[in-house]
Amino acid sequence: MVAGGTYEGHFFQPTVLTGVTPEMRIYHEESFGPVVSLIKVEDAEEALKVANDTEYGLSAALITNDMQKALDLSLRLESGMVHVNDTTISDEPHVPFGGVKNSGFGREGGRYSLEELTEVKWVTLQMGKRPVPVLKPSAPRSRR
Repeated sequence: MVAGGTYEGHFFQPTVLTGVTPEMRIYHEESFGPVVSLIKVEDAEEALKVANDTEYGLSAALITNDMQKALDLSLRLESGMVHVNDTTISDEPHVPFGGVKNSGFGREGGRYSLEELTEVKWVTLQMGKRPVPVLKPSAPRSRR
């Protein structure tokens, strides 16, 4: 632990961990707190391998000046959302929000919310009498 690890009341202080390995619980679990695990890798391929070595896949971030590499890695990252040169907390109501693997089910936001979170139902309400239409036999058609 490089920093943090303490709490005040119900709030944990931002915590930075180094030396995290696959044998540690924090390596495999999503941490919904101000906690970051710094894992040293040799190159982008190893970083991709570490990033995909989880049963979760909600959101990922890539920081790079090489946009071609960012696109290549984004397509190979097992994540529902990938943010290039930005944080993973970007959320807008019109974009699909959701993950892959064990991070969520489906998408929400925009039309995805309408499809995933609603059920269409048709209700009619007739106030007062309504005559039922009577079908009259049609006149026979003449053949030409």
